[in-house]
Amino acid sequence: MENMFANAANWILDQAGLVILAALVILGLRAWMNGQIMPLFGGIVVAGILYLFTLESGQGLLNNLASAIQKIFEGTTGAGGGT
Repeated sequence: MENMFANAANWILDQAGLVILAALVILGLRAWMNGQIMPLFGGIVVAGILYLFTLESGQGLLNNLASAIQKIFEGTTGAGGGT
């Protein structure tokens, strides 16, 4: 069952990557047609960062971030006057 959830999560991240690329193309065409090139560069930076999270290397980063957040909520980090 765990493998099924991992596969579903990978599929969702793959689809999110495709949506990000499609949105970037649409924003690029729209900015080009309106003559607004500066917002295009901002969109490229933001979309690039989001796209990195959907790649295999970004999934490791997301796993590390999820583990850190889980430790914070569990209170096992030792911060804040621990033992």
